Amino acid sequence: MKKSVMQMLMVLFLAIPGLLHAQDGKFSGYMFGDFYWFAADHRSDVEGRNGIWFRRIYFTYDKKLSTAFLMRFRLEMANPDGISKAAGRAVPFVKDAYLKWKKEDRQIIIGISPTPTWEVIEKVWGYRSVEKTPLD
Repeated sequence: MKKSVMQMLMVLFLAIPGLLHAQDGKFSGYMFGDFYWFAADHRSDVEGRNGIWFRRIYFTYDKKLSTAFLMRFRLEMANPDGISKAAGRAVPFVKDAYLKWKKEDRQIIIGISPTPTWEVIEKVWGYRSVEKTPLD
C-alpha cells in the first residue's frame, strides 16, 4: 500500500506543474489493435466470434521545462487477450512519469522511466507484425 501512495504522490509532483501550463506542452497518443474473426476453432465458445481488439492505448504529455529539463507523463491501457472474459477491461496505469535532466552527452532521469533496453530495440524494429522481438 505504501508503494502505491508514493507512486501517486510522485505522479502528482511531476504532472501538476506541467498541466497547469499545458499550452506549452504536447499531448499525444496512439493505439494499436486488431480485427479478429475465428472462422473455426476447437473451442465452441469462440468459434464464429469476431470483433475489434485494442492491444494497447497510450496517452502522453511531454513538456520541455527548459533547455536542460524535460518532463513526461504517460498512461497506458493494455489488453493482452482479445477473447477472454477479462477482454475489454483494460485498466489505465502510469507507464512513465519522470523528469529528465540532459546536458551535452549526460542525462539523469528521476521517476518512473522506460527500461533503456526496450526503448532502443523498439526504435530499431518500429512497426512489426509480430508481438515479440528477439530480445523477448
